[in-house]
Amino acid sequence: MPRSSALAREKNSIPSGLELLPAYIHFLPVGHTHEDIDQMFSCVARQLRCHNAFTLQDLEHEASISYSPPIKMVQVTMVPNIKEELIKQMAGHFKNHSKAIVV
Repeated sequence: MPRSSALAREKNSIPSGLELLPAYIHFLPVGHTHEDIDQMFSCVARQLRCHNAFTLQDLEHEASISYSPPIKMVQVTMVPNIKEELIKQMAGHFKNHSKAIVV
């Protein structure tokens, strides 16, 4: 048997090291994208353990270098009170979805 065909046969019969390793694929469950946010805050917390942030500018700098892509911080100056509008929108929404439980 020619040497090249013997090598080819051995090459096909011996699995490479990568074929022996198990493969794990992870997908985020639908609606569980908060894990990405948790990872981002974890990176910021780890950075702040080593570097103090005494001002808002310090915090912005440390946060931006702690995570990739860099975090862009925006100052919130007003938070609207939407409770009453939500109450109007939700009025009667659950009326047809609930049933009385008789024991």
